[in-house]
This record gives sequence, structure tokens and C-alpha cells, in this order.
Amino acid sequence: MLNAYLSSLTGLIVSGAGMLAYPVRLFPKYTNDSVIFEYLLYPVVSVYVYGTSRRSGWKGIWMQCAAYTGAMTAVEILLERHTDLIEYHAWKWEYSFVSMFVVTLAVRVMAGRLLKENG
Repeated sequence: MLNAYLSSLTGLIVSGAGMLAYPVRLFPKYTNDSVIFEYLLYPVVSVYVYGTSRRSGWKGIWMQCAAYTGAMTAVEILLERHTDLIEYHAWKWEYSFVSMFVVTLAVRVMAGRLLKENG
């Protein structure tokens, strides 16, 4: 849930500013963001990040956040270039990588603190 809140806020700001668009989306009358990504796919990735880095130190946590974020960014690049699911206007893949990395790391640290298991 932490991930969904942070990513949906970021997504609404970015898509609302017209920096990127989602021509094909769920609930187009109600929102401009990607509901499936921000409320389902990305939070599931966050669960995997926490699960795989639960016993890791800070370096391992950073590396796993970077690896998962890199994979998501690569998929986003492919979707942007080869489908109509996402269109970049004033947006670059680097922005996606940095924003997803920060959110993923923040959620991982918050989850670790809440569960008192942060390595």
C-alpha cells in the first residue's frame, strides 16, 4: 500500500502536467494515470523487493532496488517504443528510473522500519 500511495501521487502529477500520457488505460473517464501499473504491478514488485532483500545489508538493498527498477524501466522503454500504452512528451526514461528507484528504496526502508527488520 505504501508503494501504491507514492506511485499514484507521482503518476497523477506527471500525467496531469502532460509530461507523459497513457492513451490506453483503465477508467479513462476518471483518471489520467496507469491504474494497473500504479496500483497492481508496481506494488507487487515492491513486495518482491522486500522479500528478496529482507536479510540484505544496505548495499544489497540498494543493488536490488536498482536491479528491479532497471528491469521495470527497460519494460517501460519497450512499451513506449512499440505500443500505444505510454507516450513520452516531456519525459525521459531516466526520469522513470530515478523516480521509481527513489520510491522503491523509500518503500523498502519504510517497510523495514515498520517491521523492524531493516538490515
